[in-house]
Amino acid sequence: MDIDPLDPEVKEAEVFLKPNPRRGEEFAGIDCIWGGDIVIRPVPLSRQDLYGARLR
Repeated sequence: MDIDPLDPEVKEAEVFLKPNPRRGEEFAGIDCIWGGDIVIRPVPLSRQDLYGARLR
């Protein structure tokens, strides 16, 4: 899958965690899973892709 480059002005992101109960069934030690989506925001980005662009 190709992903277009981010705009250089993008400095933070949102992280979405979605439970998948079927994946948990594959492991004997898992006896519970959270009940809904978790959203973490804002997550500061360390833009390693911009390092070379700044040198030009």
